[in-house]
Amino acid sequence: MVPLTVYPRTGGRVDVTAARLVGMRLGPSTADARSSVDPITLLPAYPSRMYTLPFDTSLPVLVVSKKDTGLAQAVGWMRAGGFSVGRADGIEQALSTLRTGAGSWGGAMVNVDDFGGMEILAGALCELRLRIPGLPIILITRDADQDDFGPSRLGLADVTLRAPLTITALEAGLAFAAENNLRWQRSLATRT
Repeated sequence: MVPLTVYPRTGGRVDVTAARLVGMRLGPSTADARSSVDPITLLPAYPSRMYTLPFDTSLPVLVVSKKDTGLAQAVGWMRAGGFSVGRADGIEQALSTLRTGAGSWGGAMVNVDDFGGMEILAGALCELRLRIPGLPIILITRDADQDDFGPSRLGLADVTLRAPLTITALEAGLAFAAENNLRWQRSLATRT
């Protein structure tokens, strides 16, 4: 059975940038344009918003988690709040997608525990922060004592949320991620 991949739509037309990111065939001549990376599954926002989340919903958020159940509830909350949500099951798949299509994503949410913990991901996260400083990053982990909305870890991410995730933490995390990401960008600008 082939997994169903849902593609983003804008005004009834296929969003070409996002379609290329997920490996969608845009016509018969593009069959050979597939990436060596597995396509990202992009789930559209629900047709009617149930509430508004404090974050720009014009670009999709990439959720990186090995287990569907790990962040499935958060994906539902974000879709109900007006987000399209990309799903990546592997960290390399996510990093490759973010590196090649940085401007096509509004943020990334990573379930750190699925990939060996913070120590294993630290190098990749630092590289991602420097390559794409304008991408808000939210980390989810059971190892956190509490949600961390402060700017103390800006070299790795904008916000760290404790798992299991609550909708209240997600709402606050999205708001602080956008704010902290601006701080991160300003700090990089003053270094140069």
